[in-house]
Amino acid sequence: MEMQVVHGGGCRRADWGDPVAGHAGTAPQDDENGDKTMTELDEATRTELEAAAFRRLVSHLRKRADVQNLDLMNLAGFCRNCLSNWLKDAADERGLDLSKEAMRTHVYGMPYDEWKARHQTEARPEQLAAFEAAKPQH
Repeated sequence: MEMQVVHGGGCRRADWGDPVAGHAGTAPQDDENGDKTMTELDEATRTELEAAAFRRLVSHLRKRADVQNLDLMNLAGFCRNCLSNWLKDAADERGLDLSKEAMRTHVYGMPYDEWKARHQTEARPEQLAAFEAAKPQH
C-alpha cells in the first residue's frame, strides 16, 4: 500500500485538531535571562521572522526528499502536505484565490505528482503501525 492512499494526500484530520491553535501569545514576556521575547516584538517584525523561519523549513524539507511524509507525521504530527494545507487556509482566510495544487507546488518545489513519482516510497508496515498508534484515542 502506498503512503498516499493511507495518508489520503493530506494531514487534515478533524480528530487530530489544529496543530497551531492556542499557541499565539502564550510565550512568557521575559525569558530567564531577561532577554526580549517574540511577544515583545512589533507584529511586522515578528511576522518577518516567522516567515523567514517558514521559508527555511520549506527549503530544508525540499533538500530532505529522503524523509517521507509518513515519517514526518509519525515523528512530528505534520508533514509537507500539512504545510501546504496551512498555506491554503491562510490564503483562503485572506480571500486569495490560490489552489491547493499551487500551495503544494510551493512547498514541494515541484508539482506534487512529480515529487511523489521521484521521491515517495511505499509505506513499510512499521511506518503504518506507528501512524495508527499516533492517532488520538477517543
